[in-house]
Amino acid sequence: MDAPDALDASNAVDHADASDDGAPGSSSLAFASRPGRDEPEWLSLIRLEALDLSEPGSDSLSELLRRTRPDAVLHLAGLNAAGPSWADPSGYLDLNLMGTVRLLEAVRASGHPCRIVVAGSMLGGSADGPPPVKPLHPYALSKAMQAQAALGWHALYGLDVLVAIPSNLVGPGPSAGLSRLLARYAAACERTAAQAGNSAEAPPASDPSLPGRSDAADPSLPGRSDAVADLAPSAAAETQAPPPFRLSSATEARDFLDVRDAMTGYETLLERGAAGRSYAMASGRMTPLGELAELYRELAAVPLPMEIGGSTAASPEPIDASALRALGWAPRIPLRQSAQDTLEDCRAAGSA
Repeated sequence: MDAPDALDASNAVDHADASDDGAPGSSSLAFASRPGRDEPEWLSLIRLEALDLSEPGSDSLSELLRRTRPDAVLHLAGLNAAGPSWADPSGYLDLNLMGTVRLLEAVRASGHPCRIVVAGSMLGGSADGPPPVKPLHPYALSKAMQAQAALGWHALYGLDVLVAIPSNLVGPGPSAGLSRLLARYAAACERTAAQAGNSAEAPPASDPSLPGRSDAADPSLPGRSDAVADLAPSAAAETQAPPPFRLSSATEARDFLDVRDAMTGYETLLERGAAGRSYAMASGRMTPLGELAELYRELAAVPLPMEIGGSTAASPEPIDASALRALGWAPRIPLRQSAQDTLEDCRAAGSA
């Protein structure tokens, strides 16, 4: 599942277009509640099934559809980090494009009426137009072609399929996006300060394995092609002062949407969306990256040292979510609450 915070951010695993925690070629449905948290009633109804959409001709998907006869499918599976796509373009095209085609064909072959919502990406452009002539990276190309294929199966075969195009998703739950990196950095700085306060010795010098050492722009964003390294600190580094968090630019802007609002958007499309069309999903507000960083500075219990780069990468064009809003959907969670919940999640998760 390419979107971890599905249904309930405290109990779901993964973000749409935010991280690719699974191995290439794999797609698994996984929900897991954290110890000590109340489990919602619906969690007992979840049955986990592992499927591989990269296997041509596999019978596992067809068998699952035959057994379950689903009324709806929310397709979030795939690879979704831009940086690694440069090294494995064929793998991204195979899973994101052909994996979607395999799903569509399996649903069509089942003969059971089923609505399918495919989660696209704003980086792939509008699904209503042709794929971008100059895609930002192979990931963007794979998502553009995925959306075209989804709508094509409606036009060619009358399949009940539509495409959701979310903006940059934020909020609690695993992610390789900038908001999560800032939250992890803030939590690491707080732990370091707490450790230093409980120690008679001054903390050692900075360790490059701590959060903030990598250039911390979201690798899935326009103008970025480098992957963000694993920023989780080792246990031995807990008392070492993190180096300044390096932000590529303070002026580049993004539309940040809480992943929980995205889930209500997917639900709205499953219930009321029109087949054969795409729906943008966004907060409607472009936020400079510097403003997001300053928000975490305000929320953190300790100072957060930062270095601001001079990237000249252009901000993406705002996307129009009026079609989805016309169906009764509207984002409810402000960015400050998303950041607060993400920071609390990182504090609770320790070095996660």
